[in-house]
Amino acid sequence: MRILTNNSRALRGVPLALGMMVEEFELGHITLLEFTADPDRYELAVLVFSPETVGGLEIASRLRCNGFTGQVIGLYEGRVSVCEEAQTQFIRDGGLYLLPYRVSVELLRACLCTAQRLAAASKQLADQTTLSWSHEGTTFLMQTDRRMFVLNGREVKLRPTVWRLMQFFLSRPGRVLTREQIITACFKSEDVDQRTVDTNVKVLRKALGAAAAGYIKTEKSVGYKLSA
Repeated sequence: MRILTNNSRALRGVPLALGMMVEEFELGHITLLEFTADPDRYELAVLVFSPETVGGLEIASRLRCNGFTGQVIGLYEGRVSVCEEAQTQFIRDGGLYLLPYRVSVELLRACLCTAQRLAAASKQLADQTTLSWSHEGTTFLMQTDRRMFVLNGREVKLRPTVWRLMQFFLSRPGRVLTREQIITACFKSEDVDQRTVDTNVKVLRKALGAAAAGYIKTEKSVGYKLSA
């Protein structure tokens, strides 16, 4: 796993112990991604900043706007505490964790391991550029490189999380996928509960329409599967 950070000392050798590669850059005035022309080169960004800095809490959203698709962990320092609302907004902006600078080594290790798991799941899905499934005249076709999902010859627009959900189903047709597996593969953060999965499945079924929604089947108390 390749990690980008503006403060390698804050990681206290944990990535090295986990076999991860770390590259350091200067954060400057939070003009993010001026440090590289290839943002997809990194699976994780760990950024240390002060909440007092103008735009400091916008780090995750600025990274996303500049094309970064990996996981983002923020470590905040200084005397100003970060409120729960700011934590929530950081995650909504595409961040994974927002933690105090002096977080314990054990928690930092757990967070990096989670980020590594999520990155591996995302890469596995991204490596499959064309996914399809059909049954009795109903055909699902997904072209991941073009971000296009087609149902019976008609393109269906899906929001990002629902897109990843459909992609996960198509990559494993006929298999029961637990809610925990869906959270790991489809959500940028594990700070979601099983009801969030159920809500996104409901949105997906609505997008598929009455004729095709029934192919996303519920496995009671377990999860879901794509099946005839």
